[in-house]
Amino acid sequence: MNIQEKQYHSSSGNANNSQSIYRFWSNEKVKKTQILASHREGVVNRCVEAGVVLAIQDTTDLEYTTHEATIGLGYINQTLQQGILVHSCIAVSATGEPLGLLHQQSWTRKDRSGKKKERKKKPILEKESYRWLQTVKGAEEGLTEKVKLIHVADREADIFELFAQKRCGNSELLIRGEYNRRVKEEMGYLVPMIEQRPILGKMTISLERNPKRPARQATLQIQGMRVTLEVPHPSPQTSQSSASRN
Repeated sequence: MNIQEKQYHSSSGNANNSQSIYRFWSNEKVKKTQILASHREGVVNRCVEAGVVLAIQDTTDLEYTTHEATIGLGYINQTLQQGILVHSCIAVSATGEPLGLLHQQSWTRKDRSGKKKERKKKPILEKESYRWLQTVKGAEEGLTEKVKLIHVADREADIFELFAQKRCGNSELLIRGEYNRRVKEEMGYLVPMIEQRPILGKMTISLERNPKRPARQATLQIQGMRVTLEVPHPSPQTSQSSASRN
């Protein structure tokens, strides 16, 4: 029995149940959408009970370059590494309790990523970044107005089309900023506008050492205000209207 078999045996309780799991995973008629749908009903119920839910999404690389039994994979970065990309949205309560998987999509790349200037010319529907918009829409399916849903994502999701996309009435976006966007307020840009605001709160966290930096203490602070973002040029509205209809 290998390590994977031991893990299945432990989680299923006995050898007979483990064999059932093996047959389930190897059955070509079993689709990932069906697996997720059977799980998601319980997730939605837990979200309704929680009231306030963080819908946290991010992308994971599954790397299988050296796995001899895999074929038909694609590039997962700018190197020759082969694998699958998986974008998941996990529901978490306001108290930090995991509630389950709200949405997931996976894909493979036939080619390595193109040049940044070339990617900018594509409409949002043809970009990999469209996954952020799809996930927001998919995460909200089946959730009632009783749930306060806060979509959380890193700086890859700093996309104007995502901000403009229609959401359910009781949801918000919490996105880490990547760009110093133009705003209609007096100073013209987002960062200097925010920097002029009073500090609303502070906290210090410990960051563990990694290959690029030593362990350190970091102080976080919150400043905020309401602003109106300018539409980028060239305007993405045409591609966005298409995205909203699909």
